[in-house]
Amino acid sequence: MVHARKHIAEVTSRLEHGYPGGGNGSGGIKAVEGKYIYWTSNGGAGVWRAETNGTDVNQNFITGRSGVNVFLTVDKSYIYWADSDDGSGSTIGRATIDGTDVDESFITGVLGPFGIAVTGGSK
Repeated sequence: MVHARKHIAEVTSRLEHGYPGGGNGSGGIKAVEGKYIYWTSNGGAGVWRAETNGTDVNQNFITGRSGVNVFLTVDKSYIYWADSDDGSGSTIGRATIDGTDVDESFITGVLGPFGIAVTGGSK
């Protein structure tokens, strides 16, 4: 487990310093699920993805979003993000883990989200 954390930290550092969006303003918010690391683009209008070994970088994973990502999290099925107010109110958006079925208004009427998390939950 320590080795995996060290490896993810190294990849995160490489992404922060080697790719736009890493560590700039609202960009650089990261989440890890399986073999992928996800982070927000510079300005937060998109979500990018790469393998945790630093390869297969996809800067067009989720694009064309209208809000500004403030927080990002993932689980086995979905990517979730909390947007800051883009003039239409704050929202929680989501997309399937493969970047399709984007729903920018999954939860609406959120007043200034400050963090986002998902759990396995119960059925």
